[in-house]
Amino acid sequence: MKFSPLPSLASFSLLALLAARAPAATNAIPVAAPGSVPFSSPEKTVLSDIEEEAGLGAVSFSFGGVARSDVADTPASYALSGFEIGAGIGPVGASFKRLSFDWQRSGDFVLDTHGQKPWGDLNEASALLNWGGPIVTQLSYFVMGGISVGYEDQTDDAYSLFGGAIASYQFTSNWSASAGALLSHHPKVATHLEFVPVLGVDWRAAATHGLTFSLGVPTTEIAWVFHPGTRLVLDMSSFEGGLYRLADDNPLRPSGYLELVNSSVSLRVETLLWKRLGLSLGVGQALDREFKLYDADGENEKSYDIANRPGFLATVTMAF
Repeated sequence: MKFSPLPSLASFSLLALLAARAPAATNAIPVAAPGSVPFSSPEKTVLSDIEEEAGLGAVSFSFGGVARSDVADTPASYALSGFEIGAGIGPVGASFKRLSFDWQRSGDFVLDTHGQKPWGDLNEASALLNWGGPIVTQLSYFVMGGISVGYEDQTDDAYSLFGGAIASYQFTSNWSASAGALLSHHPKVATHLEFVPVLGVDWRAAATHGLTFSLGVPTTEIAWVFHPGTRLVLDMSSFEGGLYRLADDNPLRPSGYLELVNSSVSLRVETLLWKRLGLSLGVGQALDREFKLYDADGENEKSYDIANRPGFLATVTMAF
């Protein structure tokens, strides 16, 4: 299974990122931040080549954005940009992400902002532990858990716990299947990502050339491998999102919560620049976008649509 990081930049990707690694998990290195590293495939791809060279850990940096998007069919709009830094060594990983919103005509927002921007920069820090390996010759497992903190300014009541377990079975040298679930829990807010099923069928997962694919949920990925160091990937992701605790003085929901939700389709190129350095460049389209607002008790949910727009993402990964 894979996770398409593009173009949300506001994705609940730590779970999906590690879920993507489950079929090949053997103390998998959690190389990156939630949602932004397209090198997180269980297949024989650029990152797996880097890991074989280094075998200890990795760091990554991602930068991307989404084009200006109207909010709830009003003149108010924002352009989204962001970056993400991640690091992992052995079974331990950590990351930090920041999303920046360039607002226009925020006074025409669907709700009264009292002359202020609806929200400012959003931040997310995460830490996790993961473990995996073979149970028998054809059956492998993957488990993980961690904590994330999503916030605009203050971090109290901003913590969420997450975890997951996935099993993978290798039917033949070309065919494998995986199944499991990813769970998350916030003490106040019941998000749409509290339970995410993981189901997938992989074909030619270890391919060093030609066509390979992984079909399922939360993502489907189809790739053409030009050679072990370069591949072209089409990603379709059905579950992306993030939960953020709003500032005490937020004009919409003081001390409340903002949930960003979307799916996406993206096309990217992954290439190995050096035996321990990988680069990924991609473009994509955000789909089914919306945001949800909650009060300080995690109640009184209100949902609003955001226009679907194109985006891009660039990631550099270095192993050591």
